[in-house]
Order: sequence, then structure tokens, then C-alpha cells
Amino acid sequence: LCQPCRIRRAGAQPCCLRLHQPQHLLRRCNYETMVQEEYSSGCMQRRNRYLVDHAAMLIAVHDGLPGGTQKTIAYAMKRGIEIMDTPSVLT
Repeated sequence: LCQPCRIRRAGAQPCCLRLHQPQHLLRRCNYETMVQEEYSSGCMQRRNRYLVDHAAMLIAVHDGLPGGTQKTIAYAMKRGIEIMDTPSVLT
């Protein structure tokens, strides 16, 4: 499990808090990586780059819209990582 940060900014959604992660997934993790301690505007991108930098393959579900997933796919392509891009079921 790779978390972007431990402490989220005030008023933010609880995406960065361990206690909001599904417990059945946490129990199956071999280890947890915390990219940084506190929330910042770049913590999600830092987390995504960390994942690509430590991956042999990227499996992405992308809706075609610009954003974090698109940037992560572009970064993986730049790094020469194999990419499996599955279409989003939401489009």
C-alpha cells in the first residue's frame, strides 16, 4: 500500500487517512509506504511517481480526461514501463 500522506489538509476528503482504507486490503499488504508526512498540493503526484518508479508494469483505468491518471501514464511511458490501459466503465 502506498499512501500519499499521513496528515490531510483541513477540510479535505479523507483520502489520505489510513483509517479510511478498507481493512481487508490493509491486512493483505506486505508493507506500507508513506510518501510524505503532511498533505501538499503535489502529494498525489509524488505518490503516483513513486508507484511508477517501483513498478514493472502499470495497470491504469483511465476515463480519457486530463488529470492525475493521464499524467501517470505519460510518466510511465517516459520511463519505458509497460502499460495496460483499460477503458473506464464510467465513460
